[in-house]
Amino acid sequence: MEIKSVHLQDVNISPKEVKVRSFSSLDISFSFNKLISKGFFFGIRLRGGRNNKNDWYYLQPYDPTKKGFFKLNLGQNIELIPILITGKELVIKYLICEEKGFPANTKIEITITNTLVQSIIEEQKKIEIFIETPDNKQKLFPNSPELTVVNEEFDHATLISPSTVCTKKSFSLLIRLEDRFSNLVKNYNDKFDLYLKDENNNIAFRKELISNENNPGLLRLDDIIIPDQGIYHFEISNNKQVYQSNTIICRESNQGKNLFWGYIHGHTNKSDGIIDPENYFINLKNAGLDFGTTTEHDHSWETNDDDFEDIKQITRKHHEEGKFITLFGYEWGYWYTGYGDICIYYYDDTLPIYRSDVNKYNSSKKLIKALKAHEGKVLMIGHHSALRPGYRNWEFFDNSMERLVEIYSSWGNQEYSIKNGNPLAPRYKFFGYGKNATNRGPVLERTDSYVQSALNRGYKLGFTAGGDDHFGVYPSGSIDPDNGRV
Repeated sequence: MEIKSVHLQDVNISPKEVKVRSFSSLDISFSFNKLISKGFFFGIRLRGGRNNKNDWYYLQPYDPTKKGFFKLNLGQNIELIPILITGKELVIKYLICEEKGFPANTKIEITITNTLVQSIIEEQKKIEIFIETPDNKQKLFPNSPELTVVNEEFDHATLISPSTVCTKKSFSLLIRLEDRFSNLVKNYNDKFDLYLKDENNNIAFRKELISNENNPGLLRLDDIIIPDQGIYHFEISNNKQVYQSNTIICRESNQGKNLFWGYIHGHTNKSDGIIDPENYFINLKNAGLDFGTTTEHDHSWETNDDDFEDIKQITRKHHEEGKFITLFGYEWGYWYTGYGDICIYYYDDTLPIYRSDVNKYNSSKKLIKALKAHEGKVLMIGHHSALRPGYRNWEFFDNSMERLVEIYSSWGNQEYSIKNGNPLAPRYKFFGYGKNATNRGPVLERTDSYVQSALNRGYKLGFTAGGDDHFGVYPSGSIDPDNGRV
């Protein structure tokens, strides 16, 4: 059979809305317009795949008394074998054993009982429906059922202010009203007392804040001025709970360098993230960051030329001089070669994109040669240098082009080997929940590719930490969506 001609029809899901980290039950129904042959599969996926990353748990077709019980009703006897996949994916798929195949227009009714919803809010979370050929080719249906994952109730406030300010020069304070998973709590209505305190905990000023029912979960106070130099922080109190901001250093004049915060290594649904670039940038701003960008993969099968043009336009749109700085970037990667993964950032976004799947640029040596023509207008930062599949051979390096290395990310610490005491050596990410939340996959290190290996060669490198985020959740607080931390 030709899977291209198969379509999903009569799609329904109930309820349309679930709350983060709630045990919920779902009713889903659909049918296929064509017969599906014996030996093929159809399935449903709650977690996994390129654009469906989350920490959703519990799915099983075996025991109705346990969490995540999956019940399939076809209204007729059709010979199927259920196959459960857990770990980085959460999938049930059915092998079609019926000699005549799975009949067209058969109504498929599914009930999932007490499944544990992801901790990330998502407006159009897909419950992915797919069919799969005996040789593992898969078709994912774009009209798979969708629901909205909403926040829990208010749990805490996060206060974000600049790290450095000047006396008599105004700045802004951002207050995020969040649930216990750091999702914004919209339309929260309450009163807060705001204080600015010095290093001796003396109150510099007090203000009453009111959060009304029409807010997006954010309160922004502009035109704040500290008249005297010193070390300060903000506090707000609410129902005897006190929440404190970061430390603020106030100087009399803008001498020296200021400290700014940003995020420049993350992905959207233009490659393998879960949200669109527009909301990705909105979330960066709503986290009180000073600068940021996306870094989609350079591979043409993931992010095509039109995708990159869209990203450039959105990146320019969100650039606000003096408030939020954006730059265009992408992630060049050629695995299992020693060429590694390298994040590349452009001062001028009209420069060409050098793709690793083009022969002219398919090694780090070729890439550096191409980028040298734009020296001073590009920034190269190596990513997970010691992770074995994407490791970096430091022979393929040019210190005149590459001054920084991403020493830490969600893949672990790239500084030195586990044999030398590295507490979080490079590993594949691993999903866990509850007591398994801190578990990760096996160590996959390349011992001669750590940052210390580069330094021992005499290379001069500065360090960055970039999460390689695929969720667009800022700030994430204590949550590790890759690892299911609660």
